[in-house]
Amino acid sequence: MDPRWKSGARVFVPLFVSAWFVATASAQVPPTVTSHPDIGIVAEPLGSTSFTATADGSPAPTVQWQVASDRNGPWADVAGATATTLDVTASEQPGAVFALGNAFRAVFTNQAGTAISRPAKLVWRAQWMRDLGRDIAFVPLTELTIPGAHDMGTYGITGSSDGSADGQDTGCSIAHTICERYGRAQDPIKDAEHELNEGIRYFDLRVCGSGGGVFRTCHGLEAADLQQILDQTRAWIDSHPGEVVFLDFNHHFLLDPDVEAQRIEEAFALPGGGSLLIPPQYCTPGDPDSGVCAHDLTLQAIAQRNLGRVIVNFENDDALNSLVISGCLPIPTPNCAFFRQPVFGLDFYDRHPLFWGRRASPPASTLLCTVGSAATSCFGNDADVGVVLPRVLDTLANRSSFAEPHVFAFPQHFFVQFLQTTPDAGFIVTHLGGGLLDMAFVSNPVIGPAVFGCDGTNPCFGQFRPENLNIVAFNFYNRTDYGSVQFDFVAEVIRFNAYARTAPVVELTTATQPASTGWHNAATLGGQGQPARVDVLATDYRYPTGISALDCLDNTTFVQLSPGTNAPFARGSLSLHDGTHALDCRATDGARFGFHAEGNRGAGPGSTPAPVFVNVDTTPPFIACGASVPLLLHQPAASVTGVVTDATSGPAAATVSAAASTQAVGSFVAVLTAFDRAGNSASAPCAYTVSYGVGAQYDAAHVKNAGSTVPIRIQLQDYFGAPIPNQGIQITAVSVTNTNNGVTLVPTSPGATQPGLFFSAPGTTSFTYQLKTTGYSAGDYTLDFVVFGDPLIHHAPFQLR
Repeated sequence: MDPRWKSGARVFVPLFVSAWFVATASAQVPPTVTSHPDIGIVAEPLGSTSFTATADGSPAPTVQWQVASDRNGPWADVAGATATTLDVTASEQPGAVFALGNAFRAVFTNQAGTAISRPAKLVWRAQWMRDLGRDIAFVPLTELTIPGAHDMGTYGITGSSDGSADGQDTGCSIAHTICERYGRAQDPIKDAEHELNEGIRYFDLRVCGSGGGVFRTCHGLEAADLQQILDQTRAWIDSHPGEVVFLDFNHHFLLDPDVEAQRIEEAFALPGGGSLLIPPQYCTPGDPDSGVCAHDLTLQAIAQRNLGRVIVNFENDDALNSLVISGCLPIPTPNCAFFRQPVFGLDFYDRHPLFWGRRASPPASTLLCTVGSAATSCFGNDADVGVVLPRVLDTLANRSSFAEPHVFAFPQHFFVQFLQTTPDAGFIVTHLGGGLLDMAFVSNPVIGPAVFGCDGTNPCFGQFRPENLNIVAFNFYNRTDYGSVQFDFVAEVIRFNAYARTAPVVELTTATQPASTGWHNAATLGGQGQPARVDVLATDYRYPTGISALDCLDNTTFVQLSPGTNAPFARGSLSLHDGTHALDCRATDGARFGFHAEGNRGAGPGSTPAPVFVNVDTTPPFIACGASVPLLLHQPAASVTGVVTDATSGPAAATVSAAASTQAVGSFVAVLTAFDRAGNSASAPCAYTVSYGVGAQYDAAHVKNAGSTVPIRIQLQDYFGAPIPNQGIQITAVSVTNTNNGVTLVPTSPGATQPGLFFSAPGTTSFTYQLKTTGYSAGDYTLDFVVFGDPLIHHAPFQLR
């Protein structure tokens, strides 16, 4: 089990575990995903692949695979998919369970809870841009990683190829076999259609004039016909909507650049006007002098604005070098005669406004990079992989220093990094039997894994940051088996795009299990006022560049949990007191050129879905006793009630009651118990009284004369009116009250030397008091009396005239 989930003997329980989890069952451990499914890449539209995920837990968790059209859901169960491996046969049918572009995840469940794997997509190489969908749709093309073929047209070099016009034709005519091996950078069968179907989206093109108006790609020897590459690219683009192709024409030898440009424009022209070529994006729209600023160019923007499908970069790296190295100047054609290459002026781009590469002044060339062009290109420029690898990683680590001298927080320009070693004359002389294929078998399994191998178990090399990858090009890109190393260049780029531009995974867990009510209450947290702790873990998705920030919104309150450590993960915790907390936690990774130049921010696919609601109420409810209503002796089903209030979760019931005993008269206390919705309880003593009922055995309506003696004869009764025997019961007169004016008098009885206050008991169930009314005025009166043991004062009415 992942040690992050344990701290001593305490088990961290996912927030979304079922409410019926029994916290005391130490043998039960909620699931923890131990391996997540990886992207499924198929070579054919109906190809097969599989997804695998595993999890620990006790008891052993069951698994259910789910499918969604997007990694963010919504999700639905895949019928019958209850094994840790999900076998898939891709489908081009929209809406099918295994439709290309769908995402899959595993849901693990046991009695203790649930855990969900990170989602993975099903992708066809030939349409990986479309199938990755929203994962990359909003990523600027200057930040997207695009797989390329170095010297792609050299697949066309054969044993009968003529020497080319790139300055090496004489030598290659003499040593044709050597030039064939050192000139061919791609396999002979990998024409444009093959390369595009296998996922390549960048063509490195070097074009030579071949006489008779024919243009061929070249590298010492003439290679594939340029027109074939253009025609195949156009046909492929027409049949693969959603894909964008980058054609980089960066060497031009002994040709008319306007004729070459016209061929390209014609290949991508649309009937009735228009073009599939994506126009250059200038920093100030419509102002070429403002420079190229491609950061707003995304797959989504291209589709919405109907900009086209192909980017053509048209520059000439070696011609720029020639101005520096030989000192030759453009002549009217304009050509640099020694190096046989044209130097393009601004007027050329005025004639061909859909071509990228226009500049007011040429970019500077260094030993390793052509700096400041629309597509800055860097290469190792050495035959020794031990020299090339650190150069590659260094230029990638410092990509921003090779950009245009504009002040931007993120890259505005394409950045091409070639990943192959480069032979020089000395190397070729000492390796006459070798070639670029042999060099690729030495360099590819070293440079490729070093560039793409950054993950949680293999930290990034030095200062290299993988988010700096943009366009990367390989020799013999399709080779995958290097003996002890297996490395699939295109698949790794697709995988990289699926994960590296994704916001970190943010997982929320609680150290305590809420009650069955869904609330953390005093019992679950250990007492009133104790907070609920929520732990937050952010993990960079697959290619960690470090977490630079971790924070949460608690309802509307911003809480910064960690400023970030630039480690692959960051932790924080929240102490939540009484209330309902809606948590939305986000993390930012350290991607230098991430979205908005602040890294990839948010909670990426696989995170605990936001908002996460945490309910905390440790304060018991308050019980207000109801007004005391006298109960009568022997009253059945008697009860005492109270009103319940609670400021947080609310009362479980608005009122509560307790049974009241009425077997004897007197003052008593009943204990009322109430609960709030969180499960906290409170008790309160509420007083009540039990009294006798009083039955009048005189005519209270008969008006007596003032000064006479008024007989007050009563009977004590219970709730049902049954008389109470008078043995041993004492009744005492307390006062006489004039109900007209509220004046009270001391009662007296005839024949008493002191005021007589006790009732007599002439019968077995009756009591009598002879009230003397001498000095009373006419009016309405009550004789007020008490019965021993009875807490109430009773009243017997009479009238005088």
